[in-house]
Amino acid sequence: MACPSVQADIATYVEGIVQDKLQSEELIVEDLSLIEDIKIALTEGADGMFLWVSFQIDELALQRCDDDIRRAIHNLPKNLEETFDRVLDRIISGRNANIAKQIFRWVAAAKEPLTLDQLSEVIFIEIGQPYLKPERRPNGMKHISSWCENLVEVDEELQTVQFVHQSVQQFLIGKSQEARHSQFLINIEDADHYVGEICQWQAQLCGPNGRRRPRFPLFGSSIWILGEAQKLRLP
Repeated sequence: MACPSVQADIATYVEGIVQDKLQSEELIVEDLSLIEDIKIALTEGADGMFLWVSFQIDELALQRCDDDIRRAIHNLPKNLEETFDRVLDRIISGRNANIAKQIFRWVAAAKEPLTLDQLSEVIFIEIGQPYLKPERRPNGMKHISSWCENLVEVDEELQTVQFVHQSVQQFLIGKSQEARHSQFLINIEDADHYVGEICQWQAQLCGPNGRRRPRFPLFGSSIWILGEAQKLRLP
């Protein structure tokens, strides 16, 4: 159980975030007494974790009726690991697993936060493709947080992408996920090698018209000074 001062802060945070969700109509309830039940469940279940509260309110906002909300607040995850497992389930059910895996790998391997433009330049590249295929570039990169169910966030001012909290990366590079989520497991050494390989390959690619691109926006920038990238020398 969190200490009294943290618990009071959690209660204040819960009060604010629930009201925000209600006012924005992201969370809709018909039985107003349910609002107090939500606040109690979130405050008591948080155990001092603000991030836990944030993910639970997002999950409650997805429910479509009061009965579903009641069932959800009686089946809240016990900790962040269980929370992240449920979030990965939503990513899979939303058919965003492939794009999310790529995003997680690049965000984890980058030494500095990537911008949306930089990320969109590389996540559609495959080793061995003969030329750039812009038609494979993901549309609507501004929706990246939704694709990843808020495990990553975009800095609105800098337009950079990063994990919403360091615990997300720790979870993804650890081995605590359910077996069904093994596809999301990140080995940092493998991710560094992959990033370096893609950077090297993209530097050699030409456009569909056969002309080499005038410049490569990522290769050689400080973001990509990775130990493995410096060692790679593709034939």
